[in-house]
Amino acid sequence: MKRQDKKESRKRVIFRCDICDEDIPRVHKQKHIRAHFATNRRPRKCKLCGKNFACPVTLETHVRSHTKEMLYSCDTCGKEFTQKSNWKTHEKQVHHVPADMIQCGICYTKVKKSTGLERHAIFCGKESDYYSVKEVLNPDKNPNARKKTDTIWQCNLCPDKPKRRKEYIEEHVIRSHLKVKLYSCYFCNMKFVHRTELQLHLRSHTCEKPFTCKTCGKGFSQSPHYQIHLASHSEDRAFKCGLCPKTCKTLAALKIHAALHTQEKHFKCTVPDCGKDFHCSRSLARHIGRDHLKRFPFSCEVKGCRKACMSRQELKIHHIHSHTDEKPFRCNLCNVGYKTNGKLLEHRRKNQRHRKLEEESSTL
Repeated sequence: MKRQDKKESRKRVIFRCDICDEDIPRVHKQKHIRAHFATNRRPRKCKLCGKNFACPVTLETHVRSHTKEMLYSCDTCGKEFTQKSNWKTHEKQVHHVPADMIQCGICYTKVKKSTGLERHAIFCGKESDYYSVKEVLNPDKNPNARKKTDTIWQCNLCPDKPKRRKEYIEEHVIRSHLKVKLYSCYFCNMKFVHRTELQLHLRSHTCEKPFTCKTCGKGFSQSPHYQIHLASHSEDRAFKCGLCPKTCKTLAALKIHAALHTQEKHFKCTVPDCGKDFHCSRSLARHIGRDHLKRFPFSCEVKGCRKACMSRQELKIHHIHSHTDEKPFRCNLCNVGYKTNGKLLEHRRKNQRHRKLEEESSTL
C-alpha cells in the first residue's frame, strides 16, 4: 500500500516543460524531453528571432543579446557586458588582470576574489588611519644578513601587540574595531566577520558533522558541543555548587543551577503580551516552541499513539512512562524504582530517613 501511495504522489507532482509549456507528471520528465530531442536536436527556440538552441542556459545568454541586459561590469573602467566570458577577456587583455584576480579601480592593485577586493577597499589610501609600519632592530638575526631589522605593523586604534605581517594587522582592525562582515554564506547570504565563522555556519546547511562520539555515535558540527556531550557519558562531576551539595558535569550546567538559587531570570520572552522570564536560554527556546509556535517535531513511533514532543529527551521519557514497564530511576537506599527523576526526588523528600542521611552527608 505504501509503495502505491508513493507512486501516486510522484505522479501528482507536476513539471512544466520549458520547450512546449506543457504540464506533465515529474516521473515522465526525462521521457518527455527525450521525445523533443528525437525530432529536433535543438528544440528550444528564441521567441524574438526564431534561432534554435539545445541548452536552456545558452538560450538565456542569447536572449540577453536582444534585451541588452548587462549582468557583468569591469571594476576598473566600469564597462558593462552581457556575458561573463567577455568580461573576463576584457580584464585580461585591456587591464592585464589574470583570470583569478580582480583589479582595484583606485590604485590598480590586483587582488584575488571579490572578498579580497572588499578587504582592500577598506584600507585603500587610508592605511595610516588604522596602522603604522616600523622597522625594529632584531639582535637575534644572523649577523651576515643584509637586513638587520624586522618590519612590524602597529595598530593606531589600540595598544595591541604588534603584528609581523600586514595581513594580520588588517585582520585585527577588521575584527576588533571595524566589525566589517566580508564573508557571506552561499545559501542564505548571511555575512560573517571571519572565514572560520562562515565555515562553521556552512555546516548548518550541509549537515556536516566531523565530530563523532565513540560511545553513542552521535555527530556534532562544532567541537565545543562535542566536548559538552562527552561529559554526559562521564561520571565525573567536577563542578560543585557553593550554596548546596549539588554537583554538575559541566560549567554550563552549574551556571543554570546557580540561577535557581539567586532567582535571576535574564532570558525574557519577546513575544507581545507574554513577557515571561526564564533562567536559561534552553527554557526560553522550549517555551517559544511549545507555547507560541506550537512546534512538536518529535512524534511517538508506537502504533496508535499520536503524542508529539518538543525534544528527544521528552519523547524518551514519554516512551518509558507510557509504553514500557521500565523504571530506570532507583533509590540508593531502598532500591525502589521510578519511571521519572521527578518521582524519585519526591520519594526522597517524603522519606525522613533519606533527608537525615542527606543532611549528615552535607555536614561532613
